[in-house]
Amino acid sequence: MKIGIFGGTFDPPHKGHKHAIELVVKHVSLDLLYVMVANDPWIKSQFKEVTPAQKRLEMAKLAFSGTEKVIVSDLEIKRGGKSYTIDTVKEILRMYPDADLYLLIGSDLLLELPKWKNYQELVSLVGLIVLVRDVNDDRLLKVLEFKDVRIVKIDELGEISSTFIRQKIACGLSVNDLIDPRVMAYIQANKLYLNQGL
Repeated sequence: MKIGIFGGTFDPPHKGHKHAIELVVKHVSLDLLYVMVANDPWIKSQFKEVTPAQKRLEMAKLAFSGTEKVIVSDLEIKRGGKSYTIDTVKEILRMYPDADLYLLIGSDLLLELPKWKNYQELVSLVGLIVLVRDVNDDRLLKVLEFKDVRIVKIDELGEISSTFIRQKIACGLSVNDLIDPRVMAYIQANKLYLNQGL
């Protein structure tokens, strides 16, 4: 069984996230892909305000519901505390002891991986699915440390960022082309991103 883990803050989830998920499920032939909503994304939360985990989880459920082979998970939220990928990987392996696990990340995170908790143990337990816009990106040399690597090429849609969306919302600009209308309705109902620091 091949299981992908796509962890993130999802603050908010957007069409670029969904596009990436659909590409990976199709091209890597995953049996399941867990969208793992971080409880406390420690790298980000030390620099900026992050929307409460439960609200991000609800938005992710709205954004990805009905997406083939995708499970939106609250595993890290239930565990509480800071969210470390190594802890999540071990928990998934307890659930699926015979599965091959893959982390789904953007090429921009490759240089950050050595900063992750128990990095060496992590790379021994998982393969890597790297989302790239340019297959000649020099950062891809970093993936040679992994036991199994898949490269998935994305187009401009995969370059959307949650930061950009928050900035547009804070400025009163439309993001209807970038996020699911159900997520937009949730953001408006909960008055998210209007006054928070970006």
